[in-house]
Amino acid sequence: MNKYIFLVIILTLGACSKPIETILPTSIDKMDSISQQVAKLSPEERELFQGYLRDHDSIPPGLTIGRAIDEERILLKKKDEELKALQEKIRSLKEDWRFEIKVDKFTDRKMAFAAISAFDQGEQGFINVACFPSGIEVKVSTGKYIGDSRILKDNVKYRVDDGAAVTTKMSPTSKEFVYENDAKSKFLKALMSGKKIIVELTSYNFETSSASFSLNGAQPAIEKVLALCEGKR
Repeated sequence: MNKYIFLVIILTLGACSKPIETILPTSIDKMDSISQQVAKLSPEERELFQGYLRDHDSIPPGLTIGRAIDEERILLKKKDEELKALQEKIRSLKEDWRFEIKVDKFTDRKMAFAAISAFDQGEQGFINVACFPSGIEVKVSTGKYIGDSRILKDNVKYRVDDGAAVTTKMSPTSKEFVYENDAKSKFLKALMSGKKIIVELTSYNFETSSASFSLNGAQPAIEKVLALCEGKR
């Protein structure tokens, strides 16, 4: 009987030592203390766990690796839904920029959007300039996966009409777009200065993809967004 009890104890201890059951330190700076447990995760689990750490500034007490992974899955699903909603929103857009204002039903805050879809990528490629309560946001997509495991120095290249190509940096995401929050950026000014723009994005594995966008109607649409974002930049 003692032999069987001992075996049950060993199996129980083994079950409790799964990496996903490891409790995280509440300080991001102390994550090295669980590096061995993180190394035992599958590649997908590690990516989700690392994504959780990127997306959160603080760790709640008692949070396990498994729970962090589950929460990151939920967050990524929400981002997927938001991206699909954005793509649906600009589905009808062709060669003209469109402007729209939304009003929050609970705070009466106004949110403004100016958007265009790509010539050659359908609804998948888009440029979206938005004014949120927190300020300006510019999203650019060529319809291809970007990934955010690496931040490149110059991950965006663009050319307006027959002008010189310009390279710049925008924040990557784990989805199909990059973004920036600078109302005075050269890219944003370029959107208001020509007839057509070609954009090339570089992904996490250094693959490039490009899309062409009309700038017809871009200036008045974007200026309306900037006007509503005055003081939030």
